[in-house]
Amino acid sequence: MIKLKQIRIERAEGPCDLCIERTFDTLDQAQRWINNQRETYPKLGYDKHDVTITWDNGNKFSIRLDCQHPENKYYDGNNIILNVIQSVNSYINHKDEYELKPDDIIFLMAIKNNSYELPTNFNLKFKSKGE
Repeated sequence: MIKLKQIRIERAEGPCDLCIERTFDTLDQAQRWINNQRETYPKLGYDKHDVTITWDNGNKFSIRLDCQHPENKYYDGNNIILNVIQSVNSYINHKDEYELKPDDIIFLMAIKNNSYELPTNFNLKFKSKGE
């Protein structure tokens, strides 16, 4: 299994003093930082966060988190792992639309097949197209 090396998060929206870039060694640390800011997220809408996960072999996977206040009825955009899973599923299930290169598909399948370290305390269920 290829070990996780770093998680970089840049808050792109919200209070200016909180729009900073941070790096973390673990997803737990990164998720805690996201969660600790939850009261500063808008009650309507979301604040964008750019997240890049880097593994020991240099491969990177980037997503955008749409972080929301806990009172928002659609409060689920703050979970880093859930967003990684949803993004990987979307890319794989719509690979023709994204015009992915063969190496991109191999990388995404490796994430899906747990060749790349992600925390095991999360439910890593991937749905296939049509589920």
